[in-house]
Amino acid sequence: MLSLRHSTLILSLCAASFAVAADDVQPTKEGLEFFEKNVRPILSDRCYECHSANKNSSKGGLILDSHDGAYKGGDEGPAVVPGNLEKSLLIKAVRYTDPEFSMPPKKTGGKLPDDKIAILEEWVKMGAPMPVGGAVKLTGLTGKAREHWAFQPVTKPTVPEVKNRAWVKTPIDAFVLAKLEAKGLQPNPAASPESFLRRVSYDLIGLPPTSEQVDTFEKAVQAAQVTDTMALRSGKPAVAVEAIYAKQIDSLLASPHFGERQAIEWLDAARHVVFPVLHGGWGEDGRAQAEMEARGVAFAGCASAANRLCMDKVATKRAMRTADVPAIPEVAFAGAAKPTAAALIAALGEHLVIKPSDQGSSVGLYMLEGEAAVAKALAEIPASGQWMAERRLRGREMSIGLLDGRPMGLVEIVPLTGVYDYQTKYTKGASEYLFPAPIAAELTVAIGEAAARLFAACGCRDFARADVFLEPDGRFYFLEINTMPGMTATSLMPKSASCVGLDFPALVRRMAAPALARAARTDQR
Repeated sequence: MLSLRHSTLILSLCAASFAVAADDVQPTKEGLEFFEKNVRPILSDRCYECHSANKNSSKGGLILDSHDGAYKGGDEGPAVVPGNLEKSLLIKAVRYTDPEFSMPPKKTGGKLPDDKIAILEEWVKMGAPMPVGGAVKLTGLTGKAREHWAFQPVTKPTVPEVKNRAWVKTPIDAFVLAKLEAKGLQPNPAASPESFLRRVSYDLIGLPPTSEQVDTFEKAVQAAQVTDTMALRSGKPAVAVEAIYAKQIDSLLASPHFGERQAIEWLDAARHVVFPVLHGGWGEDGRAQAEMEARGVAFAGCASAANRLCMDKVATKRAMRTADVPAIPEVAFAGAAKPTAAALIAALGEHLVIKPSDQGSSVGLYMLEGEAAVAKALAEIPASGQWMAERRLRGREMSIGLLDGRPMGLVEIVPLTGVYDYQTKYTKGASEYLFPAPIAAELTVAIGEAAARLFAACGCRDFARADVFLEPDGRFYFLEINTMPGMTATSLMPKSASCVGLDFPALVRRMAAPALARAARTDQR
């Protein structure tokens, strides 16, 4: 029986060894795919730090980033019996059924989520498949894979000579025509403008052009042909028609539908998940997520409903109050029905913040003091959109990241200009960041608990970041919750994660892991 009572052997979840199957059975393609998509992220997140030949670490004598090392096992012997859950000590450990034999230990995160345990159980039931090989990384390429053209050095081939030189517009045309001429073939006649537009539209965006688009394109080509004829007569190059065709191609490539078509086909083939980093209206207000949901594409982050709610600052305020989360007093109004400056000051005081209620990153932010300044700002605000005025607080601005609804570290933001606006957010060196924030531990806990309640009240999942304001008297108020936190050098989410020991690669893996698990469950169904 495996003993964890040896004082010299304190192992994590990954210290469980893997049993060698009686026969050296080659894993199936499906088995390897399951391992790469579902099991390896768990091992990478929780195991490779201590059990990796690449990192020169093999606690308990166990190495997990090679097939031979993993199947040979560690000092305590095998703990995975392929196909047998009850005899697999690894499964017993992660199920937490034995208080003295429960892994991972609490000090490294405690029990795995149920969905990850289910993934490990499914992996064992299917025979614990993983890539074969010696003491090399699991991501190493086979000799056959290295022969693929993508891994060959780039060369500059000689452009072939062709008979019909007038047909060649680019060097690529020469290669195509050379093959045709070698087989005694000739290129097809040029397509009509309408046929060209239909073909290229289906190819690039997967949708046909409208009748209006066809008519506009045909007229543009006809006008360009006249221009080219006149140019040739005067001895100038004919480039107008080519420019019209190039402009049409550029227009299709710039369409959001082009990205949708290319991504969907690739995702269907690769069975990966999307990690969205789209900021602004379409990326954060739930529309992009709704598109992926409609197409059955797994993606990391909050579902469309939560994104839509959190982008609406007024709706977020309602969620705050429902969850007993302190919220700054506000007055919401439409650009077409603005209140007077006197009315806002009467409701909120002379120190105000006015901003759009459905935008992010401090877009359109007004920091105001006094009735004259408020009146001037109201006059500048367009008579469209939704707006919100808040009482302006005096104190310290902070932010806290959340993973699976659990708070990470608290980050204090110290803008050198005194205002954390759009320019300050995205200019490196414009702000100082203190993490973990230098405040009392009990206050940090209280803010974290409130952030977790807000996360749940808004229906968030996977990850988010909540912004909070701390007044000098110790009272705190939440500003908003961000479902698409930035992931740049100046971003707050990585700083919050570093407070709990997560570097950037580990943070990304943790943020993507729930989506990978959801995709795995969908594939199994």
